[in-house]
Amino acid sequence: MTYLHMTCTSILAAVAIIGVLQTGIRFFTLENILALLAVMCVPLVLLSNSSINLVLLERYYPDRLPGKVLVRFSNTLFVLSTVVVLLMLAATASVFVNLFGAESRSRYSTFSTLYALSLATITLTGCYIVWCQISLRKTIRRNHDATINNFLAGDEL
Repeated sequence: MTYLHMTCTSILAAVAIIGVLQTGIRFFTLENILALLAVMCVPLVLLSNSSINLVLLERYYPDRLPGKVLVRFSNTLFVLSTVVVLLMLAATASVFVNLFGAESRSRYSTFSTLYALSLATITLTGCYIVWCQISLRKTIRRNHDATINNFLAGDEL
């Protein structure tokens, strides 16, 4: 699921960045600068969070605890990705209302529909990944504590 999320996010980010570069920013207004930052930072946050989850799974699962720096970085990315996923959920709902509304049936192209479906895929996989990230941390902590307790119980015999 994480690989699907990372692939869709990379493709969507590349399409968005190419679109921004092709249209160009003629006026440096606050709205243009915020839109450009969103196009650059949102995929970066999602990809970084997915990468950290893969690192946690590869190196620390099932019973090793990550270091404090990695935990702090992972917590920061978790909060940022949760905010991004919630904002994307609202944006996806808005896009689908505008795209598939009764009065706008024939205005949009197939590309717009595919872009909306990929945005929905990223949003739904992002929700699932955020949910699984919570259980991953709990599982790593619980397995580590069980390993330490088994080790200490073996010493007492």
